[in-house]
Amino acid sequence: MSSTPRQHTLRRVAVLSAGVLAAAAVVYVGLATGGSDQVPVDTRVLGNNIGGLAENDAAAYLRRHIGRAANQSMELRVGKRQVQVSPAELGLSFDPVATVAKVTGSRWNPVLLARRFVGASTIDPVVRIDRTKLHNVVAGLAVQFDTLPENADVRIRDGVPLLVEGSDGLEVDQKASEAAIVEAFLRPRKPIVLPTQVVAPAITTAEARTVLTTVAEPAVAEPVTIIGSSSSGSATGTYDIDGVLAFNAVGSDLVPVIDRDELHRMIESEFAQVEIPGRDATIVIKKGVPVVVRSKVGFGVKPDELAAAVEAVLTKTGADRTVSVTLGPVDPALTTAELTALGIKDRMVQYVQDFPYAAYRVQNIGQAATYIDGTLLLPGDEFSMNDTIKERTIENGYTKGFVVGEGGVLKMDEGGGVSTATTAMYNAAWFAGLEFVQHRAHSIWISRYKPGREATVSWGDFDMVFKNNTPHAIFIQAKMTDESITVTLWGHRQWQKVGSVFGEPSEKVPFKIIYSQEKDCHAQTGVDGFLIDVDRTFYRGGKVVNTETYTTRYKPSPTVICGVDPNPPKPIPTPTPTPSPSGEPSATPSPSLIVVR
Repeated sequence: MSSTPRQHTLRRVAVLSAGVLAAAAVVYVGLATGGSDQVPVDTRVLGNNIGGLAENDAAAYLRRHIGRAANQSMELRVGKRQVQVSPAELGLSFDPVATVAKVTGSRWNPVLLARRFVGASTIDPVVRIDRTKLHNVVAGLAVQFDTLPENADVRIRDGVPLLVEGSDGLEVDQKASEAAIVEAFLRPRKPIVLPTQVVAPAITTAEARTVLTTVAEPAVAEPVTIIGSSSSGSATGTYDIDGVLAFNAVGSDLVPVIDRDELHRMIESEFAQVEIPGRDATIVIKKGVPVVVRSKVGFGVKPDELAAAVEAVLTKTGADRTVSVTLGPVDPALTTAELTALGIKDRMVQYVQDFPYAAYRVQNIGQAATYIDGTLLLPGDEFSMNDTIKERTIENGYTKGFVVGEGGVLKMDEGGGVSTATTAMYNAAWFAGLEFVQHRAHSIWISRYKPGREATVSWGDFDMVFKNNTPHAIFIQAKMTDESITVTLWGHRQWQKVGSVFGEPSEKVPFKIIYSQEKDCHAQTGVDGFLIDVDRTFYRGGKVVNTETYTTRYKPSPTVICGVDPNPPKPIPTPTPTPSPSGEPSATPSPSLIVVR
């Protein structure tokens, strides 16, 4: 059978295509086998021209012009705060050999062969990244640089409601910061401003101002009249309630709260003729043994009903601010039988926390101990340090003392020192095996406390709360000397022993030296920041049956010297750029200015 013209054409095309492919293969093999180890012409890495150099020479050139600068510290900033960190600490390194290999590499790679034939332009340097190191350092910087938002509040001073403005917090965007650090690693050295996110407080200033004008101001503008009556008699009194009114943060709401016990004490004198005091069962310690004090039924106004009645008229005016309550039997909240059944049998734990003598410490820690002493926790009850020791004000018995301020610098504020009482309570709960609901360590390590096993509080911001997770009641004693506070928990032991195992401190962040000319400057000795794990171990039958790990990251606390820095840091001049083989300047990073020593 004869071929058609179309078949002849297809056959000729196939022959020609095979020829072209064969020729291309010859060229490809020739390029691959005949190539050299030289970098293609006009190849640049961060502005450094390494074209025409042998692989080893090109790697050595990059090591000299980029690698040396890559070892310089990087200055990381958030606001006015900064820290110098070496690339090694960040887990970053420059690989010049792998960078050169991107344009030499395997001779059979068609992309590299094309580059060898036509030349290459700019290639990115190869950066080795230890992601674990980078993440850990950035996480540590976040702890150091993050600022917590502060809730707005309404407080009443001398009968006048006052607005306490809230403030936004600022937290480091850790993922974006890691990317920014890697991006800036081989660039000319400039301070790296870490990306941050604004964190709004749960209660804003606008929300608190609304509560101020719609609730607080009307609540204290006029007195409240309270009428109590029964078949046997009645009593009436008119009272300014500013001393028993407070506002508590409940989620995103600022809620008015009447102190029921304080309100009842306020009306006692007018109602004394119609009330017969009752008494809850409680505990006293006699000769080292817990003894139940019997309860007693009273007669008069029930504190809960009284507080609820007053809260209902806070925003009313005139005659509508009169409340009526019924007098009657007032059962004890805890009877003798109930408390006896709750089995306070022995001393669960006793913890002593020492402190250096200072008049303000004795007053503030002592006042906190007074509020704590005699606290009774029923099963399931939570102990709140803030609620127990009250707001740290002059009216509540506190004075000014040292507290940890921004950046780990000590400052004076009301209630300074109560964290010693908080730490004593925290450790007592720790060794009793009680459940921690909320707690926070100091932002800096204070050497008289066990690292990672201490706690602090701040009114309106954070608390130390633990729960009585035993089936028995717990009675708390707190006793003071001029140099120590002792907390004793009485109840029923649930564990043979509760211990603690301290890990080795890690991820050290050196402290700085700062000079201050502030009028209220207080000199202090610096302490490094670090991370530490502490295991809480629970024993039964001589064996560990449970372990809880608590991780604490401390910020560095600076050495503060009051006065003028005798040797202020000077700017480091920028070096002259080194010419590349092409005669053009290389992109050598320049050092940053050292602002804080």
